[in-house]
Amino acid sequence: MRLLVLTHAFPPSTHANAKRPHYLVRGFLDEGWEVDVITSTLGVHRGDAETLSHPRLRITRFDEPADALRRKLSSWPRLMRWTGLAMAGLLWPDERVLWSRRALSAVQSAGNYDRTLVFVRPASLLLAARRGLIQPTWAFDFQEPILLT
Repeated sequence: MRLLVLTHAFPPSTHANAKRPHYLVRGFLDEGWEVDVITSTLGVHRGDAETLSHPRLRITRFDEPADALRRKLSSWPRLMRWTGLAMAGLLWPDERVLWSRRALSAVQSAGNYDRTLVFVRPASLLLAARRGLIQPTWAFDFQEPILLT
């Protein structure tokens, strides 16, 4: 069985939301699944080795344009703040939409999977519906408790 995992943070990322996808992928690998992970470089430092390696695991990382811009502007805090505010105001539905578009383009060209697991952090991954990608084999994990009233 083949599984595709879309997640914004995956170890060795130090981001808090990286743990849950890691444990799920490890569980699927233990059960004999072939797993492809599409993720970002969020919280991963240059030279960090992948924390999970397996013959049936393939990890693809795409740079996050918003984080790359923040790193470049880190010496100018005021400019970094204004740029962050501008990105938050101009990019819809969140500032990770550029990464999400690239990840969803990779999904379109990736081929067929038995299941696709999407971690909805960032929320812009929900734009997969606008591209007509969502199939009955897709599952969404919101990674946090939500309350619908």
